[in-house]
Amino acid sequence: MTYTQHYDSPLGGILLAADEEGLTGLWFDGQKYFARTLPKEYAESETPVLREAKRWLDIYFSGREPDFTPPLHPVGSAFQQAVWALLLEIPYGETTTYGVLARKLAEKQGLTHMSAQAVGGAVYYSGCAAANMGHKIAVLPKADLSQLDVTAAFHEKAPSISVFPLNSPHSFVTKNVYHTADRERRTSTVDSLIAPYTTDEVPVDQIDAAIWHLAGLAGGDIPNEMIPFAAKHAMVAIDVQTMLRWVENGGMVYHDWKEKKELLPYIRFLKTDAAEAEVLTGLTDRVEAAKMLHDWGAKEVVITHNTEVLAYDGNKVYTCPIKARNLSGRTGRGDTTFAGYIAERQRGSVEEALNFCTALVSLKMETPGPFKGTREDVLAYMKEFY
Repeated sequence: MTYTQHYDSPLGGILLAADEEGLTGLWFDGQKYFARTLPKEYAESETPVLREAKRWLDIYFSGREPDFTPPLHPVGSAFQQAVWALLLEIPYGETTTYGVLARKLAEKQGLTHMSAQAVGGAVYYSGCAAANMGHKIAVLPKADLSQLDVTAAFHEKAPSISVFPLNSPHSFVTKNVYHTADRERRTSTVDSLIAPYTTDEVPVDQIDAAIWHLAGLAGGDIPNEMIPFAAKHAMVAIDVQTMLRWVENGGMVYHDWKEKKELLPYIRFLKTDAAEAEVLTGLTDRVEAAKMLHDWGAKEVVITHNTEVLAYDGNKVYTCPIKARNLSGRTGRGDTTFAGYIAERQRGSVEEALNFCTALVSLKMETPGPFKGTREDVLAYMKEFY
């Protein structure tokens, strides 16, 4: 059984939770993910564990160093437990960094290194956005699972998402250097790549989806044969960057997709940005590029740009302006846009989906990280700004 107590601190109210073994949670009132791990059934009652926790807080907020630690019982994965154990080793009044923690964890696990980077990428941003809008989403992230707890990373941002982690000898690790104020031009260096996805590792017997969204980060992540394979099971959506962006000498370079005319007819939804559309078609005019990609077989084409999003279905070209009030959350904007578009197309028309996804990405760009709001938040944003 879980028990709770409220504590009034100089920094605000705190909710404490504990079971018979130890403290299971502590949250400031109103914080992000408040009481997220608190079970549905709990009782408000002071227990010996909670009494000790409150005594520890009394001493701490009086400016003194507590000479004891109340019983702790954090519930999480083996990776989380290992990180929490390291956090307990930080001396009172001292600080550390993620990099230091990563090195210590690697040493304890006999690894040469461990990433201190957060989980990111197309699967992360698009999957979290779609799940938080209320859609039933399953993701198949691929990484070195000995170094990254990808399930916990997804559930932190989108608790309802179903995660089928796939192991790879290495994770995809990249660093970006931006050369312009609008962050449209960047140089990427790559430290390591994932092993390519294969058809036999996809749990088709466990996934019943209307759309398969193929979203890699570099050329080779999604082999060409994955596209007709996916088309046998669902409508195919693909972010074309995974077919164009290749790693050469540690950097990212773009090459045309040689098999595009053969494989585009399998694709229901195709997403590209303006620069990628030019690589594919040789055209700088986004409207003409969209029409050419449609002529080659893609049923619906979405082209993103820093000022607007464009959609074309073979009948009409639709555009919608981006209205973000700040750009602090630009990373993942294309992934979020496409997730919003293909998810909303299950509800409405091309134009409705375009307007929704553009409002979604405008709202997402105002806050770093994946979109953590709801469909209602997007609709309210549309009402105010569109």
